[in-house]
Amino acid sequence: MATPLNGSATPPRSCINDLLQSSYDLRQVEKRRAEQSRQALANVVIQICPDKLDRDRGFLERASAKELAEMIISAIADQRDELNWHRARYLVSGQGAAAPAQATGGKPAQALTVIGKTESLLREDIEKCKDALRNYETQVQQLTQQLTTDRKQWQAEKAQLQAEKAHLQEQLNVFQLAPATLAPAETDVVPELQAPAVNHELWPDWLQEMESARGFNNIMRFIKVVGSTWECRRQPLTLMLIKPGSDSGYLRALPRVLAESERPLIVLHGVADEDEEGDEADETREVRVVGRADAGAARKKGRPGNLVALTEEGRVAYQQIFGTPPLRAYEQYLARHKSDQQIALVLEAIDLLEWAGHTVERFPSVVNLPGDHRFAPDLVARKAGHEIAIEVEVGSAYYNPGDREQKWQNVAAGTGRQIYVITPNREVMQIIQTELMSWQVGKSETRIHLTNISEVRARQRAGTLKADDIWLRNR
Repeated sequence: MATPLNGSATPPRSCINDLLQSSYDLRQVEKRRAEQSRQALANVVIQICPDKLDRDRGFLERASAKELAEMIISAIADQRDELNWHRARYLVSGQGAAAPAQATGGKPAQALTVIGKTESLLREDIEKCKDALRNYETQVQQLTQQLTTDRKQWQAEKAQLQAEKAHLQEQLNVFQLAPATLAPAETDVVPELQAPAVNHELWPDWLQEMESARGFNNIMRFIKVVGSTWECRRQPLTLMLIKPGSDSGYLRALPRVLAESERPLIVLHGVADEDEEGDEADETREVRVVGRADAGAARKKGRPGNLVALTEEGRVAYQQIFGTPPLRAYEQYLARHKSDQQIALVLEAIDLLEWAGHTVERFPSVVNLPGDHRFAPDLVARKAGHEIAIEVEVGSAYYNPGDREQKWQNVAAGTGRQIYVITPNREVMQIIQTELMSWQVGKSETRIHLTNISEVRARQRAGTLKADDIWLRNR
């Protein structure tokens, strides 16, 4: 996957698309909030102005928020005037007994009671309307402030994206105008050996003897790919050396030859998932690398180990010939994942994620959590500006319920309650799902995404798997 020239994970065209999408989203939010404010005012109008709405039934649909607010203010003013009229009438009638007696047939006390109740109800209605109006005004003010804040944030992001775009365009112009100055792309595999970094005469005697033997060039090419890539599986390393149309039999057997020689340059760990000659096993197999074993234990089973590491002599040979220390990929994976079984599954997971279009960080940083807890994701995958932390599980690693509880609590806290887990097969996936569902009881909502290598590989071979469908269970 191509990387932008300034190291950013977002290419210029994606920046423009994100910018346009953000602008459209903000306009939609502004429209929704304006409509919410208008609808709130309309609800007040329905309560206090039913007579006006009866005369003009289409008013609510076409009236703006300003017109609705003016209607509310006018209605409240009318109700206040009506209340003042009733009050004045009550005072006038109370000064002489004749007027109320004439109006009520000689029942002034009853008339006064009716007027008092009417005044009290009108006062309550006015206060309710005032409270409702104040609430809606507060909501409108809050929505307006939020919209202003969102617009400022969007403008800042827009300016940043424009600056990044200008920088990327400037770098692109430089490279387009001066292609001859570009360095050749680095590759993981050097087809043929270059001049050694250390003079042949300074090599150890055993390395000079090995150089005079047949096949030394292929041996050093294999040492090169082992020491310069993050791949440590026997079959992919071997395939890096095979040229189209060439006889690959010797190269496929080369790792075992190097591991079993009198002075081995590599050691093979784990139990093999390939046959003795190095050909691929049945494609329907599941991940079967279990436990950790040395090359001798693997040979007792009639198969070489599957995971490759340089011996001390192999590291010396790499340093003498290529001039730099080897990466020691296997040792770094083992320090992180503790077992060959876990390493094999992590590498299968990386293959799957890269096939689906993700950029994978193999050794992500540890996340510090409250309470002196930590979360160390097995992998971090990035795609289209979205980042996910992934756990790779060969089985339930905790027998103590408290330890399991704390593990998934740390994972949830470190991932924003978005848990992604890759397992080797359906059986282990079901075990992890049961464990997660049991842990989640009584807790806040957590999204769980599970998959297993065995099933997705089968769908890949059948041609039915899409890049967006690698997660088989989403809950």
